[in-house]
Parts: sequence; structure tokens; C-alpha cells
Amino acid sequence: MRQRILACALFAMLIGLRCAKLEGDFGFKAPFDDHYRKVSKVVEIKSDEKREWVFVFKNVTESFDAGVFIMKKEIVWAEVMHNRQRVSKEQNVVYGTIEDLPEGKYKIVITDGKNVIAEKEFLIYSDEDIQ
Repeated sequence: MRQRILACALFAMLIGLRCAKLEGDFGFKAPFDDHYRKVSKVVEIKSDEKREWVFVFKNVTESFDAGVFIMKKEIVWAEVMHNRQRVSKEQNVVYGTIEDLPEGKYKIVITDGKNVIAEKEFLIYSDEDIQ
């Protein structure tokens, strides 16, 4: 009886680890920066700038392919580009570069193929918008 309870508890713990919610943090590197910075608000990027970004996963327990999408706000969110990046315990980051996008409101969306893990909005603007 004790072994059965122990086996059930171990099984429940393994199921819990497998079903643990994936999460993490976005970081952005501005031109001339040598490291990424965590930003809590909407990131604003000049249209002629190149901006690198990274998403660092916390507590990756098994490997999977992450979907990385750049979406632009039109009437609805429209996909601008996408790719897949392998995530594992050893490689727990996905990354990309934002450049050559027209002005507008965008977001980076990270998925595990079924669920949205995280998203981060950013705004592309030009100097003409400021006048």
C-alpha cells in the first residue's frame, strides 16, 4: 500500500513538472549597448534603428520548438514574420532583430505550438511623427 501511494505521488509530481507553465522575460539591446535590458513598458524604436531582442525562459524541463511571431496591428493583428527556434535546458533563449519595419504598433509573440507563452508590444516611429 505504501509503495502504491509513493508511486502515485511520484507520478503526480512528474505530471506537474511536465505541465508546468512556461514563462520568462524579454530583454532589448539598444544601439551601442553591450547588454540586454528588461523593459516593462512598450518599447519604442525609431524606424531607422536596428534593435536586438531576447526572450529567456525560466525552468525549461524538456526540449521543444518555440514559435516566434512578429505581428503588426492593422484592423486585427497580422503576421509579419515567423520562425521556429529550438529551446532546451542548455539553450533556454530565443532571439531576433527588429529592423526595416514600417511605422506602426507591433508585438513579438512566443508560443510552444499550442499556447502563447509570452508577448511584448513595441512601437516603430519616425522623427517625422515627433514634429
